[in-house]
Amino acid sequence: MKHGKLSLLLSTSVAVALAGCASSSAPKGPINENGSAPYLVPVKVEASSHDGNGPERLIDGDIETRWSASGAGETAILDYGQVTEFDAVRASFSKGDQRSTYFDVEVSEDGTTWTKVLSGQQSSGETNTLERFPFAPVKARYVKYVGQGNSKNTWNSVTEFNAVNCKINTCTALEFINSDSLAALAAAAPTVKMERNDNPDSAITNWKLTVPVTNAGLYGAAAQGAAADAYYKLQGTGADSAGEILPKGCSLDGSSLSDATNNAYFKVDKAGWHFRTPLEGGTSTPNSTYIRTELRELTTGWNPCEPTPLANWAYGGTHTLAATVQLNEVPATPLKKDGKTPDAPKVVLGQIHAHDINAATVKLLWEGDKKPVRVILNKTTTKSAFSVKLGVIPDPTQPWVYIIKMTDEGIELSAGGVTKTLKFGQH
Repeated sequence: MKHGKLSLLLSTSVAVALAGCASSSAPKGPINENGSAPYLVPVKVEASSHDGNGPERLIDGDIETRWSASGAGETAILDYGQVTEFDAVRASFSKGDQRSTYFDVEVSEDGTTWTKVLSGQQSSGETNTLERFPFAPVKARYVKYVGQGNSKNTWNSVTEFNAVNCKINTCTALEFINSDSLAALAAAAPTVKMERNDNPDSAITNWKLTVPVTNAGLYGAAAQGAAADAYYKLQGTGADSAGEILPKGCSLDGSSLSDATNNAYFKVDKAGWHFRTPLEGGTSTPNSTYIRTELRELTTGWNPCEPTPLANWAYGGTHTLAATVQLNEVPATPLKKDGKTPDAPKVVLGQIHAHDINAATVKLLWEGDKKPVRVILNKTTTKSAFSVKLGVIPDPTQPWVYIIKMTDEGIELSAGGVTKTLKFGQH
């Protein structure tokens, strides 16, 4: 996925340039150039549907990714975890400088009874940066975006969306789009550094799927013979290793991982990507005893049908793994590996490996409804683990979001409404 800094950085960097200007049109809401409190981070985000560009992209701080769904009435809901006061939403839109986007906004304290606070709203059609849409102060836990298409078609494509309280949050004049703000943004744009990587937007065809059954069990007769042996040598696997399904016709039998993939362990539908893993009897990958169904990204450094270990994030810039997840089934009485001793649940939901290193650099786990999401990190190329605790996810069956972001300066981790930043060399 392409990822860059939240466009708020663009706004704050040029706020002074606008402050001394005579505005040709008055702002539509309060201005607070130096807020006293950070923006709240939703604990969950979900959508009525999407085209593969999921709702987690609404809160990943990157105006180059988007949530997309076609049709009037498609919704995305932010859950802030507690009732708080808001007086505006901020949003940016895909192709926001080419078309106007139409939408309504509703809020709720309980997720059942909704109040419409904005109706018939329309973006400026002049910018890709954040625009602010104020309303009378209201208390809410949930904030719902209701899409009504755009000036060119029925698609709802929103790149960022969040709710703010301008009494305490930074709310700049640049978020109201007029001739002055557009001029200030244009003048400042060449001097703004946007950190991001060069990876393409993520799609299922940019990933390799590993399943908890052997290649022999997955492919049958195709897993034997000279052609199979050549494949195993190239990919560093074997007939008895965990089965792999590659994109672009590169699987052992020439098949491809795609939106049509549907087996006992993985499928794709309108709601998202679905994983299923048996608790016992499955096959794992080398250097691990944990049974898993796993996607591994192949966006950088990999040409179709070459060895997949060549795919790695490039050094430098910003790289982000963000996902909206639901744990629909977990063992009611989990046991340790001996099959007898009671244990807490442990589900690995995202991890980053360094190249040619057995220990994961970053591993994010859900370990029960009363424990915080935990991230295990290694300080060096050998096992040197320490943990960082994020927020608690009391009901993992409801959609929630985690974000792992690596920059030149360090690692930013978010889950359960808690964000922590670790600077390289300081931990």
